Amino acid sequence: MKEFVYYKKPVLLNSVRHSDYWLAPITGDYSYAKTTNSVLINADEFVKMASQCAIVFTKSGENSVQPIVLLSTKSGENDFIDAQGQWTGRYIPAFIKLYPFVLSESHEQAKLNVCIDEAYAGFTDHTTAGALPLFTEDQQGPVLQQAMKTLTSFQHSSKKTAAWVAKLQQQELLTPLSNKGDKSNLWVIDERKLQQMDDQHAVSLFRSGELAWIYSHLLSLAHLVK
Repeated sequence: MKEFVYYKKPVLLNSVRHSDYWLAPITGDYSYAKTTNSVLINADEFVKMASQCAIVFTKSGENSVQPIVLLSTKSGENDFIDAQGQWTGRYIPAFIKLYPFVLSESHEQAKLNVCIDEAYAGFTDHTTAGALPLFTEDQQGPVLQQAMKTLTSFQHSSKKTAAWVAKLQQQELLTPLSNKGDKSNLWVIDERKLQQMDDQHAVSLFRSGELAWIYSHLLSLAHLVK
């Protein structure tokens, strides 16, 4: 899965380049994600999302493993967005609500940068009624300040999720979803191995709340056999 699949023109946010960018009022139109069949999801969203669709894990590179939610089993489709671009499910994944903003990692400087999709139709100018500026005299405007809070919260959840996934890997609890092995690139928690876990690790999962994430994931897999 390509993380930024619906970001058509992602660029680093810059107070000079984007000084005249205004954000039109949000209309609840999610049509930008209508051809996206999976997105990143954080562990604290599992319980909310498990009743709607399957949550699995995907690998990128040697050791990078991330949970994703399958919005459709068909490539290029999203079962939760209707013809008007409205979300039809009970819960919207946090990653989808970040748009048109997103964080991008800078490997050279080991830091996260804020990016925007310049192709987003909601970017306009001061002539649009209800629009708000991203910057005011080189300072972040209220709409950008709120976006930064949302991005920061998402990043905090992402770090917590990454630490949990690292535990799953260390305990060798992940197994390929199908008999295609690594080539499927989709992984799930092995319930048999989970049941064989020693008491110390099992109690740790329970007390940390991570056991709820595990069983939300396992219950969500029922959506794959519809």
